[in-house]
Amino acid sequence: MLIDPAHGGTDIGAAIASDIAEKDLNLALARRLQHELANRGISAGMLRNSDIAISLEQRAVSANAARPVLYVAIHAANTGTGVHVFTPMQEATGLGARDFLPWGAAQGAFVAESSTIAGLVATELENRKLPHMLVSAPLSPLNHIAAPSFAVEIASPGDNVRDIAGAKYLDQVAQSIATGIAASRGKPAEAHR
Repeated sequence: MLIDPAHGGTDIGAAIASDIAEKDLNLALARRLQHELANRGISAGMLRNSDIAISLEQRAVSANAARPVLYVAIHAANTGTGVHVFTPMQEATGLGARDFLPWGAAQGAFVAESSTIAGLVATELENRKLPHMLVSAPLSPLNHIAAPSFAVEIASPGDNVRDIAGAKYLDQVAQSIATGIAASRGKPAEAHR
């Protein structure tokens, strides 16, 4: 499995607050998610584990070269509330994982599984009473990933945008994502609690 904390380096992403850059928040949530997955017996690598810039195309190439069983992109927003879980916006192609997959349609063979896993994550967010939405969107680089894929974009859980960086909130989101992924893999949902 591969976790991709969006942005990095000179690409700060959204300015969440004057002292909170999206790239840093994405990395913090990705590290928590990696830890929560490990607690559930699921090994996960990180596309970036430091403050480096990676283009969208490089992200897709690196992810596809790693051949992950699942790709999860992590984003944050400075507007709105709650957690948005994005599935790729692409039609199923009927091609299999071993068929030649055109670059722009690489996700086509995995759309159904991507939607199922994202739905399990949304269910866990609901169980934890975290505001959320499950939507399809043409979010790069999801359509170029030749593996089940989804993205999570967190926003503040309430009216104060600074609450997005709270340890309790980040932990709840990471636990929800990890529990949903574990459920899709038949792993114990709550280990080490």
